Amino acid sequence: MKTKLLLLFLVFNFLSVAVIAQKEDKKTGKIGYKFKMQDARHKYLADGNVRASLNIYRELLTDYTNDAMINYRIGECHYRLRNYELAVEYFQNAKNLNDEVDKELYYNLAQAYHRNNQLDKSLEAYNIFNTSASKKDRKYYNVAKRISQIDYAKKMIANPVKVKIENLGKNINSRGGDYAPSISADGRTMIFTSRRSDTRGGGVDKAGDFKYFEDIYISDWDTIENTWNKARPIEGKLNTDGHDASLSISPDG
Repeated sequence: MKTKLLLLFLVFNFLSVAVIAQKEDKKTGKIGYKFKMQDARHKYLADGNVRASLNIYRELLTDYTNDAMINYRIGECHYRLRNYELAVEYFQNAKNLNDEVDKELYYNLAQAYHRNNQLDKSLEAYNIFNTSASKKDRKYYNVAKRISQIDYAKKMIANPVKVKIENLGKNINSRGGDYAPSISADGRTMIFTSRRSDTRGGGVDKAGDFKYFEDIYISDWDTIENTWNKARPIEGKLNTDGHDASLSISPDG
């Protein structure tokens, strides 16, 4: 009987300690917070796995809704993933919670505003960053140039130019993204960047936006049919299993 009572006492004690430990862990969750923040940052910077990083920050946000740094880091992730509206939202959240959360806050907010076509707000954020940043940082981030880009964009919007955008057909355009075209001076060679299923390796960017990796494609002008020939991956070793994009083509091709 004494043995049974002793066992019951020990079990009860163990459960009590476990419950207390859980409550204590809830109170001292900052340890887990710090670990997860470091893990998410490592995935973002070292691994380049933006989505994995974002998932960790989202998990943390459920317990730390009013944490400025978590909101700021989520904004960074969305910006990298080109979710510019969400980037603006979370950068704004961070600013409202603590506008000194990071020295690059207003710079990143300005970029997100710019990408989201909120030019006046972008200019305002750049100016705030410009007044608070050091001379070294202003030069490093080329703030003066970025402000001039905003001014130029506003002038162009105020004076729109009529353009007609046409799909070049199945020889050039695909269901994936096709962009950054460049044509040689004689008009007979075109290169561009595409994200389609027949890119080299056929891999998908799982750390980014889950689309096919970029490759460079080339097409020649058919002088008889007056149309572009079917685009093909550019010859040589330019394309790899990762991201490979075209910038421009020299006048002689």
